[in-house]
Amino acid sequence: MALFGKKKSGDKPEDNGNKDSKKGKDQSVDKNVPFEPNPTKAAAFFNHAQVAHDSTNYEYAMTLWVRGIAFDPTDLDAIEKFAASAL
Repeated sequence: MALFGKKKSGDKPEDNGNKDSKKGKDQSVDKNVPFEPNPTKAAAFFNHAQVAHDSTNYEYAMTLWVRGIAFDPTDLDAIEKFAASAL
């Protein structure tokens, strides 16, 4: 393995056990499956976001609100709390 400079002729590309790494395909995402909200996962982020907001760590709280909203975008209360952290 060459760390710097040109690759030696004996070096092989690493595939880390992923058979599709050479093809560039991502097998973990199926584009035909509709989005389903997951309020359970979102609630974990929302709880941590509220703690961060209460401790005046607003930037981190905003990050947590957004990550939770990604799991449940229908939660209007979380969106309002995100705006409160942004203010």
